[in-house]
Amino acid sequence: MLVASFIAMPLALAGLLLYAIECLVRRRELPRRTFLVVLAGLIVWLGVWGGIARSGALNVWDGLPPRALPALIALFATNLWFAFSRTGRALAQGVSFRWLIGFQVFRLPLELMLHRAMVEGLMPPQMSFEGYNFDIVTGISAGAIALTSVWFTLPRWVCWAFNVVGSTLLAIIVTIAIASIPTFALFGPDRTNTWVFGFPYVYLPAVMVQWALLGHLLVFRKLRMTSHGPARAG
Repeated sequence: MLVASFIAMPLALAGLLLYAIECLVRRRELPRRTFLVVLAGLIVWLGVWGGIARSGALNVWDGLPPRALPALIALFATNLWFAFSRTGRALAQGVSFRWLIGFQVFRLPLELMLHRAMVEGLMPPQMSFEGYNFDIVTGISAGAIALTSVWFTLPRWVCWAFNVVGSTLLAIIVTIAIASIPTFALFGPDRTNTWVFGFPYVYLPAVMVQWALLGHLLVFRKLRMTSHGPARAG
């Protein structure tokens, strides 16, 4: 079940991104070729990172810098480029706050998956909510905010508060995960983080973390674009 979950969730998240882009294409806010380019990019992205993880190329820790570190830098750099690209701008403009925030509810089941990985001995405990990972708060609050916005106007300060807290919690767990790789092993040699560089768990840093970050970046962009008035939820 754990292996299946780490394959199913990235596919579901990729599908949600494609659905959002398809909606913008239908509204003529993006050209049709954008959907095709993103679709091809996602196939390559999932295939390449899955293949690299299966080869074991990332789980090598006898050199400096460790192979995983440049890979992580490449992941975040690509995400930042996409978030501030023309497509990222269209997503920020065209997708409502309700959906941009409600999308982050996937972090609730993700945290349950991480807890299961800890129970099975794959993941060190500091990366779960029994340790120092409180990102489950983001998933729960995302669902509550999105549901509440169906009946009440969403104040801008709620969007700001959610995004600041959620991105901070994401930054904390990413820092903990990096500090736990064998090169640093700040939580002890028996609590190292190597499991996320194998297949299919590589999709945690390559997809789930990146999609969470992308969601926060798009909310920040939308808040800047709509600097006055209430945050329209629908």
